[in-house]
Amino acid sequence: MSSGNIFWIAVLAAVLFGIAESAFVPIFAIFTALEPNHIGPILSAHNLAAGLSNLIAPAIATIILPFFHEEGVIWAFAICYFAGAFIMHFVKVDQPVANKEKAK
Repeated sequence: MSSGNIFWIAVLAAVLFGIAESAFVPIFAIFTALEPNHIGPILSAHNLAAGLSNLIAPAIATIILPFFHEEGVIWAFAICYFAGAFIMHFVKVDQPVANKEKAK
């Protein structure tokens, strides 16, 4: 495989990563919808999660890289994303507009 083909594979991976990352953007809106009376603690928890991700991602890479090399790190991050998607499946937000339509 020439380096040109590898470049386009990397570009495709970056685009898919950007699409997957954009799914996490509205999480603060979901948090505030779940607990509208506790905006301060929700903002703190959201900032803590963002900070921890900056700590944990390099830690995962540091731990896994010597044993499983780059491919192992990619698989570890993929597993983290799939686990996050699975967990978010169970987060339910009350949507008054949708509930009114169901009642009709």
